[in-house]
Amino acid sequence: MPTSKVNRNLFIQLPVSAKITYSRDRVVDMTGNPNFPTPSPTLATVTTVTNDLETKHLAAEGGGSAQKTARDAAEKVWNTTMRAEADYVDSIALGNVVIISSAGFTPTDTERTPHGAPAKPEGQKFIHT
Repeated sequence: MPTSKVNRNLFIQLPVSAKITYSRDRVVDMTGNPNFPTPSPTLATVTTVTNDLETKHLAAEGGGSAQKTARDAAEKVWNTTMRAEADYVDSIALGNVVIISSAGFTPTDTERTPHGAPAKPEGQKFIHT
């Protein structure tokens, strides 16, 4: 049976401003979603981490190296938090693309069952030179 997981590469590689929007959208998608009754980390935690990243990102835009270092640290916390949220979704979805998508995450390509080797063509003549 084909299985899938949350595609973590997509959200980890986003620029900071897009990460903020991305996680807020995931909170909306998961709030009240019957597939995810007890998110871990909680959606409140995701919101808090996202708000912290946004605050530090805005300060870093016009700030110096200390503000950029603080933003980078907040981004690492965000990455860890969202990976944990993706792990939670994967633990509930068990490879089901529909359930993964209901949380707003993008699923990986499904693993496909390998097919046997193609049948040998018949009725062809081979000329040896």
